[in-house]
Amino acid sequence: MNLKKRFLTFTASVALSLALGVSAAAQSGTVTADSLNVRSSTNTSAEVITKVANGTELEIIASDGAWYKVKLSDGKEGYVSAQYVTPKQSVFGVVTASNLFVRKSTGTGAQAITTLPYGTVVELLAYDGAWYKICYNGGKVGYASAQYISLDLSLAVSTPYTVYGYINATYLNIRATTDTKSTSLALLPLGTCVEILASDGLWYKVKTASGTEGYASADYISLTPVEEPEDSDVTNPATTKTDTAPTSNVPDATAPVTDEMFLKGQTIVAEAKKYLGRPYVWAAEGPNSFDCSGFTMYVMNIFGIKLPHQSGMQYNYGFKVSKDNLIPGDLVFFSSKRTSGVAHVGIYVGDGNFIHASSGSAKSVTISSLSQNYYTQHYLGARRLLQ
Repeated sequence: MNLKKRFLTFTASVALSLALGVSAAAQSGTVTADSLNVRSSTNTSAEVITKVANGTELEIIASDGAWYKVKLSDGKEGYVSAQYVTPKQSVFGVVTASNLFVRKSTGTGAQAITTLPYGTVVELLAYDGAWYKICYNGGKVGYASAQYISLDLSLAVSTPYTVYGYINATYLNIRATTDTKSTSLALLPLGTCVEILASDGLWYKVKTASGTEGYASADYISLTPVEEPEDSDVTNPATTKTDTAPTSNVPDATAPVTDEMFLKGQTIVAEAKKYLGRPYVWAAEGPNSFDCSGFTMYVMNIFGIKLPHQSGMQYNYGFKVSKDNLIPGDLVFFSSKRTSGVAHVGIYVGDGNFIHASSGSAKSVTISSLSQNYYTQHYLGARRLLQ
């Protein structure tokens, strides 16, 4: 059915949504200065692209609180000081579902265009009592169920549970503001897990494993983890590309294995086996459920070995060790069908086996063989953290 064109009778200040440090989709504002410089970046020393007169209406694409990224009537984009632009009042809502379907029209049978994560700020264009017509991702329009959108904008930065995202670019800059020219605070590799603090569909405000908070383009962060190995053989090994381990400056483990080191490794394995059968849950860190890197992080932490919650980052810890020289307690790493980078990690238990939180058919903490076809095809290498 067609959405009834009913005007919303309530309003909310755009300043509330911009306080997130992320953009307000399809928002416009009016220039209040006699003549306002439009610059190439968020800096008063940056090149002036053009000037706009008092009363000019600008499309606001994004904001960091001090600057607006705007689009001019001729399609050019630039940056203006926020103190000289008054945004028009609009109504905004916040997605309260973990992933909310945006559809082409109202009704659950309508075609889904995309999904928006918890905390996404959207502009509300119209309402029929059950569905909102929304504007998201810098101007895209669709329809979403009203029961999963709240007018409480504080939810955009106060989630009841932790939301994670995974970098899907080779490397991604985490920046100081929602601007591709702003300072890069960190450069993170493919597969890195970050905590998502807020979103407007264009940018995510994120927290890294080291605690750094910044902004990253939503185009390069996936809300689903990098695919992890399944507990079944590769159906067509001939088409599986040969994977190579990522380059690393970590030295090989050349020191001899001591009795103390071997004993500690066996103790780690014994601890890990206590969690056999615990369910696999994406982003879980234990003790009742785990994902792959959450499991290795949890077990190793018991023995004073601190690891980040991300398999690709764990690959850079300890010493590189060959497959022929594995001992219990070593970490073993794998790629997946979709990526040649690190996608999975487990703990070697001896006799060619390893224990891991599997997202495959087991969907739990289980023991698998390194000689199983899938793991042979996708094996990347191992790291020894024992001393």
